[in-house]
Amino acid sequence: MRRIGRLAAVEAAFDPLPVTAEVARAWGRLASAVARRGGTPRRRQIDLTLAATAVVERVPLLT
Repeated sequence: MRRIGRLAAVEAAFDPLPVTAEVARAWGRLASAVARRGGTPRRRQIDLTLAATAVVERVPLLT
């Protein structure tokens, strides 16, 4: 139950950023760049979605 309480506190502290059509286009550009460098975008879908959202929203991405 403590995890649920912590999750609720985090959810209350942050507003989620939407995955919009603009984010999807940025995702495509990032996935293409990964593929050009020999990577596998499919294995990095969540990371690319987070990165694309940060790019579109012009916010830093801290991991």
